[in-house]
Amino acid sequence: MILGLDFATSTGWAHGDANDPWFGTWDMSGGGSHPGRRFSELRRNLVELYRARPFDRVVAEDASFGANVKHLATMAFHNCMKGTVLLTCCDLGVPVTMVVPTKWKAWMGSGRMKKAETMRAVETLWGVTVRDDNQADAICLMKYGEWLRQGGREKEPAKTKRAAKRRAKATNLFK
Repeated sequence: MILGLDFATSTGWAHGDANDPWFGTWDMSGGGSHPGRRFSELRRNLVELYRARPFDRVVAEDASFGANVKHLATMAFHNCMKGTVLLTCCDLGVPVTMVVPTKWKAWMGSGRMKKAETMRAVETLWGVTVRDDNQADAICLMKYGEWLRQGGREKEPAKTKRAAKRRAKATNLFK
């Protein structure tokens, strides 16, 4: 089974399959005096979930460095969450696939889907009512992982004449 993760202060997670979805959110606000507490809690949550219902792959939303990330602290938080997941899954022997938001959203129909649209899509496509967009994103990531497992392939970048000219020009610079 695949575990989908959407990193945020309220981290969405989804686990199971189409007939038995199991999902929720983990509060990652990190109460306490140590700055690493929230990452310790994430590790504990992952291990507890793995013991209760083992998963064999994690598909998580990768940190986005686009215009939507306004603060360095947000980027640092997402990367620490990513590191915690990678380390925990390494210890559990579970592979991890990181997916940028525009990629899985494009798979859903539009790389620019808004939070409310994602929540509606989850209910329309799979009949699952979620509490928030973090749960919806996690379900989409889990479903995207299932699609990849069944042989889904990510599209290759278009090879245009302009791109070929740029590659040829760049190659000539080093001759």
